[in-house]
Amino acid sequence: MKKTFTIILSILLLASCINNDYKETQKLISEADNFDIKTLSKITSKISDSKYSKDEALEIRNLYVQYLNDIGSQISDSINTLIFSTDIDNYKIEEITERKRLELQKYGIVLYNIEGELSYYILPYYITSLFIDYLSPCEIELSIVQQKEIEDPVIIDAGIVVPCSEIANRLHNTEMILQECTDSTCFQELHEFQQMYLMLLIFGIDNTPAFDWNTHEMDMDFKNEIINYINEYPELPSSKIFSEYIEILKKTNFKESKESRKFIEKLTKTFY
Repeated sequence: MKKTFTIILSILLLASCINNDYKETQKLISEADNFDIKTLSKITSKISDSKYSKDEALEIRNLYVQYLNDIGSQISDSINTLIFSTDIDNYKIEEITERKRLELQKYGIVLYNIEGELSYYILPYYITSLFIDYLSPCEIELSIVQQKEIEDPVIIDAGIVVPCSEIANRLHNTEMILQECTDSTCFQELHEFQQMYLMLLIFGIDNTPAFDWNTHEMDMDFKNEIINYINEYPELPSSKIFSEYIEILKKTNFKESKESRKFIEKLTKTFY
């Protein structure tokens, strides 16, 4: 009887500690008035050292991401104010920007320039790494796919900036993940990445079309990568779509045609 009581007491104490971790973290984030590195460090350490239930972890993660967004927004806005000020020289602004960039990147916040202004983004896998014990394998894989696309995007300024082979690699990786995540809440987001990579190989994009504007012939890189994909991964869903598309293109010696455009229009409606 005494042993049973001791076990129950231990369980209750553990539950109390977990609950306290959740309440203390929630309070720390909710009451954080200062969007500074010291406060951010304190909150991050608290999360790393705490234990939560899965639902609690999800709520803390949402609060933490919002806090990171608030910091990123506040700091980028403050530096943009300096950029458009005539009272501070560029060297000083660059010095401040670099210092903030180094401070924030430790916490998954990346400052970057876009059209002369400073903006920011948050690295998905940084967030995942803090809450990895509470996430499913599919959620973890999704964050890796997202981060890859942020750090090394396939598209910049409506043009493809990576080789077709890299797009095919990402398509294959995403398809393999999807096979393990059919019942996951992440399925739709992963599926959208798969659709994007597939459509890029089939049609290209505005500034990097798959077909020559004048001759209407398919670019060799796109053609070869699609055929290689079919040969290497014949059982994957994308290969079945590619195979149907290739059969259409063979009729015109791989020139764009009314039938190939109709196939793309039908596929686009299916996807989007």
